[in-house]
Parts: sequence; structure tokens; C-alpha cells
Amino acid sequence: MNNSDFFILLNNNLLLYILSALMPIIIFKKIMKQRKIVFINPIFINSLIFFIGFSTVIFLFFIGEINANLFIYISISSLIFWTIFFKIFNGKLKIGKINIKNEKNIVNIIFILTYLSYLLFNLVTYIVLGIPLLNEASRLATYEGSGFGVLERLQLAALIFSLFYIFKIWDDGKKIRVIILTIPIIIIGILSGSRSVFIIGLFAYWGYANFYAINKINKINIKSLIIIILLIFITFMLGSNGDVNHAFQLLVERIIASGDIYWMSLPNDVWKEVNVGNPYLFILKGLLEPLRLAEADKNIIPVGFQLTALVNPTIIDPKTGPVAVFPVLGLICFGKMGGILFAAFQAIICGVLCKFSYRKSSSLVISSILFTFFFSSIMFFMDFGYAIGAILNATLGAIYILAITFTSMIFNEITNEE
Repeated sequence: MNNSDFFILLNNNLLLYILSALMPIIIFKKIMKQRKIVFINPIFINSLIFFIGFSTVIFLFFIGEINANLFIYISISSLIFWTIFFKIFNGKLKIGKINIKNEKNIVNIIFILTYLSYLLFNLVTYIVLGIPLLNEASRLATYEGSGFGVLERLQLAALIFSLFYIFKIWDDGKKIRVIILTIPIIIIGILSGSRSVFIIGLFAYWGYANFYAINKINKINIKSLIIIILLIFITFMLGSNGDVNHAFQLLVERIIASGDIYWMSLPNDVWKEVNVGNPYLFILKGLLEPLRLAEADKNIIPVGFQLTALVNPTIIDPKTGPVAVFPVLGLICFGKMGGILFAAFQAIICGVLCKFSYRKSSSLVISSILFTFFFSSIMFFMDFGYAIGAILNATLGAIYILAITFTSMIFNEITNEE
């Protein structure tokens, strides 16, 4: 079932879809309330996406597009994942003991080097590979086979530290400087053809308020929050040529599309036609291939890309597709029983990583690194392979930021001696 087919069914059964969404949303709201998770916490948004997606499973079952066995499997694997995750991750923020000596003397140097490198990374890729926004195939295709993938892997850590620093000087009252520093980041967000930069900005603001122990805010600044949300909506406006109604429609469709993996894979058992080769190597591609521990098999493409091709026969070699969430990925790779065990395994990894990284620090550098790991760990809510790659990126980014920090420390010592 492709997107057009699903939305036709949705329009014909709108009330049923709304009823299908009620139970997941009620359960989600109860969990968030019990755990005191606010809406700009990455856990809130990413778990909301999952629960909205699960509404599609209920809807498909109600209209007879999937059988009871599939519905029960998806339900059990989802229940096991969230039960284990929240059992491990209790949401208690710990105080980290690792700090950077005399960081206040070098934090400006660290920021300048990190911020300029972030801008340079993007400028170089735009010059050499072109602007992702103008790439008709896919913004991700811009980096394919280019050798610039390593630069992309460092960008998240560099962006998050830069944003933490910008939030800090905003607290210090340097608002003009903040505006000047923020404009290039907004431009990059637009040229990248992705809303992720703005969404990361929203999450990073929450991360700064919670992970950085020395800040001037005890709660989220509503005005700043509204500005960030408006920036996200503006990106939808750009995609609809300034039409507010169309932008709102795109936003609603994107929210409903949280369940696109289900309507593409489950009806007519399309998931059985997906080829992953060796399932163990497939789920670890995000780690093994970048480290050159396994050769990339061009015949084995992402699950989402394959599903897009399967339900849209006229599309040749698609470069986009739905995220392979763990119930579907586990089903494809290991079958129903194996998929349930896979969900439990993924929940354990996600819970442990989130618990480890969820802590405050009085160091801006360390707090930004911890938040980068926390944010990357939450990717396990979705695609295992993508999440593994995100953790690798966070690790490489942490090494990069720390290398800049130690370089700045040496430079500062040499300068002081002179």
C-alpha cells in the first residue's frame, strides 16, 4: 500500500482513524505524565512519533488490511520495548564528575574553532557536491560515495556544542551576538533541505537547560521556545511556497506519516519481499561499514528504500523511504519470535545508553557531549542500524570536540607563558 492508497482509505474512514489514535495517545500521555517528561525533551517527541505510528497499526487492523497475528506481534514487541526501556531509564538526572580544567579561559577559543569548522564542513560540501536542497533525488544522496561522509558524522556534535555556547551567551545578555551567530546556522538548515537543524535546536535548548549545571535558567524560556517552534513552521512554509494552509496540511500529513512503515510493509505481507541478506550484518551496517569492518553490499539497500520501490513500481532506485522501526525491522530480519527478542535487545541498549548519558556537568564541553550521546541514543526508538550509526557519529564527534578542547588548552598555556 503506497501513500496515496493509504490517504484515500484514511479520508474514507477518518473517524475510525481518530478512534484508533485515542488509545496510543492516552497511553503515551500517561507515561509522559508519570515520568514528568516535557514536550521538548527528545524522548517526548520521538516516543510520540512512535505512538502515533502505532495508531496506523490499529487502523489497518480495524479496516481488515492486516490480520490478527501481525497486530498481536506488533503490539507485543512494542509493549516489551517500552516496558524494558522505562524500567532501565528512570529519568533521574545525575551529576557528572568529569570537568575541563580552566574551561572558562578557553571556551571562547573552543567555540570559535568548533563553530567555524561546522560552517566550513557545510561550505565545502556545498561547493564540491552541491546544495542538498537542490538535489532532486534526496538530500542524503548528496553524500553518497563522495568521501565526505566523515564530515557529516562530525556535524551533530559540532552543532550541539555551538548551540550550547550560543544559549549561554544569550543568558549572559549578548543578544546581538546571538543573532549574528544564529543566522548562518539557519541558512545551513534551509540549504540542507532538512528541518532537522531546527528540531535539533529545539532539543538542544532543552539539553542546555538540563545538562549544563551552570546556567541562568531553571525552566524553559517560553519566548525562546516560541521562536524556535516558529522557525520549524517556517521550514514547512518554505516547502509550500508560503501557503499557510498548505503548510499546515503538510505538517498534519507528516505527523500521520509516522506510521508509513506500517502501511507500506504490513498489508499483503509486503514485508516478506524485503531482502536484507545476512540479518546480523544488515542491522550492524551503520557500525561495520563506516569502520571498514564489512564491505558495503550495493544489492542490499535500506528497508525503507525497498518498501518504497515495492509499493511504487514506477519509482526506480528510490533514495527515500520510511524509517524501519524495530517491530518491522525485527519481523523482516528474524520473524515474529525473533522480532520480539530483538525488541527487548534494542530496548536494553537504548535504556542503558540513555541512563549513562543523562547527567549534568558544570563543563559546557562535557555537557554538550553528554547530550549528543543522549540524543543519539534515542534513535534506538526507531531504526537500529541508523541508531548504531548515530552512536558512532557521537563518538567521533566527542573525540573531535575534545581534540579541539585540548588544542585550545595548549594554545592558552603557550599564550600565557609569553
